[in-house]
Amino acid sequence: MKGISEVLGSTLLLAVGVSVAGVYSTFASDLSQSTGNQVAGETRSDIKCTSASMDVRGLNYDSSPSNVQLSVVNTGTVDLKGVSVFAINDTAEPINSTEISLLDTSESIDVVLKSRTKPAYVTAAIDECPSIQPREEF
Repeated sequence: MKGISEVLGSTLLLAVGVSVAGVYSTFASDLSQSTGNQVAGETRSDIKCTSASMDVRGLNYDSSPSNVQLSVVNTGTVDLKGVSVFAINDTAEPINSTEISLLDTSESIDVVLKSRTKPAYVTAAIDECPSIQPREEF
């Protein structure tokens, strides 16, 4: 029985091994880079959230124009992006909401929400730090 020579077989085996290693190294490099970027982003977010704090103050309901008036205050040491303020009724459903694109450090923004009925409470949330949700009840 005849086959290929040992030299040719070894060369082909080495060529296949190098090709597989090349494909794997490209895949491994891309995977490690994307995973590293994801971990770095989550770490930056976690660090920012430890310095973030917000408060809802001065809650007032005025029935004649049907408005809820309040102030949202950044009490932390970092600027907050994507702040949402919600008026919530007795059954825990949102009545109305508004967005604040940027709340600088120590900044206070007055907010007016339309509401036909007096809400049970008002809460706020930050897109970057979902664990921070100050709440003020009537």
